[in-house]
Order: sequence, then structure tokens, then C-alpha cells
Amino acid sequence: MAQSVFRFLWLSFLISSIGDWLYKLALPVVILQKTGSAYHAATAFGVSFVPWIVFSLLGGVIADDYVKKYVLIVGHFLASGLALLLLGVLWQRQLSYPLLYGAIFLLSSVDPLTHPSFQSVSPELVTANQLVAANATIQTIENCISVVGPLLGGAIITLIGGYTWM
Repeated sequence: MAQSVFRFLWLSFLISSIGDWLYKLALPVVILQKTGSAYHAATAFGVSFVPWIVFSLLGGVIADDYVKKYVLIVGHFLASGLALLLLGVLWQRQLSYPLLYGAIFLLSSVDPLTHPSFQSVSPELVTANQLVAANATIQTIENCISVVGPLLGGAIITLIGGYTWM
């Protein structure tokens, strides 16, 4: 049972990581095409990294004090809702930059709050003798996605044509 739960965890991590790269690459492209401003595209990209500085320590406290499974579930549902909020902000004909940057900040805040729970949940899902293999699997996915993610994201953005749906 625990082995199938771990497989589900790494599969969801793989899918989530691909989605994160698509978001990281597509957001500046959409903003650049919508506004014509490289400043706003770069600022939006930069704003997405600020929550890691602000919330990383709090994420560790949350991982220690709460049930990791629920932290991950709530965090991903919250991220889904915030992604829809960001999509709604981008859908507007005239962008409100404070609302845009706020939505990006909120969406980007979920990962530093949930990532420590994700990193520390493996010992609860696999036996002690499987822990090295489980951690190696997660690390392999993370390293491969950091190489393949930008390539895949860029290819998808190129195929779709960037900002064509608004």
C-alpha cells in the first residue's frame, strides 16, 4: 500500500513540476505580449521568487507542526484556485499591475509553504530500507525536470504561439 502511495506522490510531483515550468515560462511571455513591456515581464518573473525568501522558514514550521498529507492537499487545492485567479487577472483587457503582481505573489507563496512537507513525507510512506531509493527517485525527477522543463515548456509555448487566446 505504501509503495503505491509513494508512486502516486512521485507521479503527482512529476506532473506538478512540468506545470510549474510551463507557468514560469509562459507567464513572462504572456505579459510581454499583452503589455509590450519587458519591464513588467521581468518584474512578474522576479516577484515569483520573493515568497521563497519570505516563507521558506514558515514552511518548515508547518511541515513540523501539521500532518504533511493535509498540508500538501490543501496547498495544491489553494494553488489551483490561485492559478485560476491569476488567469482571471490576465484575462482582463486592461491589466491591473498591483492585482497581477499580487496574484503572482500569492500563487508563488504556496510552494515554499508546502515544499518542506513534500521533502519530509517520504519516511512516512516507505520503509527504512526503501528510503534511499525513494529519495533518489524524487531527486532524479527534480534534476531531470530542471533540465527538460524549460525545453518542454519553451516547445509548448512555441507550438501554441504564446499569447493567442485573449
